[in-house]
Amino acid sequence: MEKEIKDGLNFVLGAVSKVKEEFDGGFQGIQSNFQSLIEKGAQDTSELSVNIRKYAQEGINYIQTILPKESK
Repeated sequence: MEKEIKDGLNFVLGAVSKVKEEFDGGFQGIQSNFQSLIEKGAQDTSELSVNIRKYAQEGINYIQTILPKESK
């Protein structure tokens, strides 16, 4: 009975370790893909992209003007 318990415990520990490895590997892949999309977007100089960036920046600037300043 003791051997079965140890085997079961080792199985669970092995499964947890494998899941962690798969998650870490998958997370790295997601980060890599995300970074690749950021770089591709930064290189896009089409008229639509330029206008979106312009209006997004104007929106950010407007929001910053209406938000209260942080006191130091």
